[in-house]
Amino acid sequence: MPTIKSFEELTVWKDARKFANKIYNLTKKFPKEE
Repeated sequence: MPTIKSFEELTVWKDARKFANKIYNLTKKFPKEE
């Protein structure tokens, strides 16, 4: 098993970042009033 040197190497961290970016891009399209 490889040694993790940083939380940024964790698969769950990478997946969460991708998910957060998708949400950000989606909500960017919302009207300003929202």
